[in-house]
Amino acid sequence: VPLYCFPHINDDMKAAYRRFQGQREKAWPLHVDHHWEALPDLDPQDRRAELEAVEAQRRVSVVGLALGLSRGITEESVDKASGTRSFAVRIREDRTLPLGESILAAADTLVALRQEMPAVYDGWVAPLLADVANIDDAIRGELKTLARNWAVRAQDLELDGKSRSPEYRDLAEARAVLSGVLGD
Repeated sequence: VPLYCFPHINDDMKAAYRRFQGQREKAWPLHVDHHWEALPDLDPQDRRAELEAVEAQRRVSVVGLALGLSRGITEESVDKASGTRSFAVRIREDRTLPLGESILAAADTLVALRQEMPAVYDGWVAPLLADVANIDDAIRGELKTLARNWAVRAQDLELDGKSRSPEYRDLAEARAVLSGVLGD
């Protein structure tokens, strides 16, 4: 039985362990093998909380990108020669800001603009993310339309024999996020 299953270990000893772990010079190692101390925290509750935070951030970023695509704020383009897709934010008629070549990378870059380009974020991304926080029926309709478009693209990739491509995997994950938000 793993030790973290005992409440006393998780409650009382966890804080003491972390305090001792944070000390620069220790009188003795915390583990039988001192190499274990270099491992990241192995607490399953902390790991679950980390994964849930990443999922929540991914949900916000993908839905924000989806709303941007449906409203024309973000654009998807295809290079005819190479066939690669890319995403960008349309700032003005003469200015775009590249986000990335995959849906997930573009979604993550869109949210990361908060630190990198605050003026662009405030003008273009923040309104999208405000709508992500308050999804109503109209927004749900926008997202359902885009989800259908992404389903068509996934079908095209499958028919072209590209169901193992990175684009297909990203598209599948983005569609899963959207279906989770829409409750489909």
